[in-house]
Amino acid sequence: MGTTMCDGMTPKVLAVGLTVLTSLLVCGVGGLLQAAAEPASKGCFHSPTARCVIGLSLATAESISDASVRAGALARIAGAQVAAGEIGEARKSLSRALTAAAAIDNTPYNGEVWLKYSPDDYAYHDRARVFTDTARVLVGMGVAEEGQEMFSRALAAAGKIETDHYRAESLVRIAKAQIATGGLQEARETLAQASLADNGWFLLDPSDIARAQAEAGDVAGALVTANALDPDERPEALADVAATQAAAGDVPGAMVTAGGIEHSYYGMLAMHYIGTAQATAGDIAGAWDAVGAIMEIWDHVRDGHAGPRDTTILHSDTLLAIAEAHAAAGEFEKVLAAAGAMEDPLAFTEAHAAVAEAQTKTGDFNAARVSAEATCGWQLRYGGRCVEVLAGIAVAQAAAGNIEEGREVLSQAQDIAEEVRYTRARMGAFVAIHAARFRMGDPDGAKQAFSQALTACGEFEYPWDRTEEFTAMGVAAARQGHAEGAEQAFSLALAAAGQIKDLGERVKAFVQTGLAWTDVGDPHGAREAFSRAVTTARVIDPACWRVKLLADIASAMVSGRWPETDDLC
Repeated sequence: MGTTMCDGMTPKVLAVGLTVLTSLLVCGVGGLLQAAAEPASKGCFHSPTARCVIGLSLATAESISDASVRAGALARIAGAQVAAGEIGEARKSLSRALTAAAAIDNTPYNGEVWLKYSPDDYAYHDRARVFTDTARVLVGMGVAEEGQEMFSRALAAAGKIETDHYRAESLVRIAKAQIATGGLQEARETLAQASLADNGWFLLDPSDIARAQAEAGDVAGALVTANALDPDERPEALADVAATQAAAGDVPGAMVTAGGIEHSYYGMLAMHYIGTAQATAGDIAGAWDAVGAIMEIWDHVRDGHAGPRDTTILHSDTLLAIAEAHAAAGEFEKVLAAAGAMEDPLAFTEAHAAVAEAQTKTGDFNAARVSAEATCGWQLRYGGRCVEVLAGIAVAQAAAGNIEEGREVLSQAQDIAEEVRYTRARMGAFVAIHAARFRMGDPDGAKQAFSQALTACGEFEYPWDRTEEFTAMGVAAARQGHAEGAEQAFSLALAAAGQIKDLGERVKAFVQTGLAWTDVGDPHGAREAFSRAVTTARVIDPACWRVKLLADIASAMVSGRWPETDDLC
């Protein structure tokens, strides 16, 4: 068709009343609504709010023809609406999701033999997924009874799946949602129905069942599942179960589980989990026993699964947990004893840093400086930590009236920072000096240090790293009242985010920078970052990814964090 009256109609041509009437007659109500929606959409791209971003996501979801994908998208949007306080709108979205779920059939099934499940299994699996997502949203709305009814519908759909591993995959997903919503007993009952049989194509990671059982508090069931796994999968699952037991305080049970791991790396990993839990709980002697057990495994079980570096890290990290427990209790000599047994330089550095920071709090600045300098021996790689500790000492000294001594220590920190080669450590060192100089009344020196930090950050190869670090620097500058530095760092963060090739990751980077700007009270900068996120998300294909990202942007704007959500596509 050619150009119609509707295409060129403006308020300048006709009076408002005639415009509306003619538009209704010529274009129809839908055309008028579309004309009104376009300016609103443009406004959302420039000044996004959670509500208008959800509207964009909803419009995209309604355009999806595949019933399964549309249902999942609508359930995702409902979650964002609940986060935004739009409970009534969330109910509408859930109703549409359930309507779409009822239309799911086996049409999308491509019939490939290797998938090893039937067209009907496909439909039941997708319905169960939609019901599960709906249940989570309902529980989040505070209507737990409705949520439980929806979980029952999900279980009923999953129960109709004939292929064992495909049914198990669906059941594990339901159980994880039940755990997330506080239904531990319900999750245990759900997982009891999952079977590991016929998993030849590995569409389900069998160890997921054991992990979920442990998280749900069914350690006995998790152990049964883990021990039934393939020998290649069993060790990791058992290590996860041991970690869960130790964190819950059941160290004897965790030790028994760890003793059954016939794999050197995962055996040592389990003992690391146990030792760390013991140190945190104050059982230092038990934690030392765990350290000995790690070395015992290394000395006697050479199965090729663990190398010297693995052993060094697990051994030293367990010792670090012991050292930190001693440092918190002021037992500095014991900290140094633990540090002396470490072979990993990073753990050694952290142990001495913990001592220095504890000594600084007590006002023993001379001793703190000696402890800090012990960390500086690794300055070529880890000097940033050394500088951070020295900067803290300098600030504490100045606050106590020892201004000249503080300046001397900070000068020492500056010299070390300039020698650090490891980019992240050097950048962190200059950020620490920047904060210290501001607190000690030296804004010019602080700005110089910040400039050095920006230069270091620009050396990161990957734009995602630059985005994260520039954003963190912007926050640090803003908290010191360095508005110019904050603006510069955030601008560099946005520029780096725009260089990320993966559009989904780019959207996430823009949002995280926007959230940081919000945290430091700069709504104008936040609006710019969120605008770029929405503008990027609008061009992403397929539509289901666009829905997910727009809904996630809205949720982040409300909650203050990027949501960890499942994929839609």
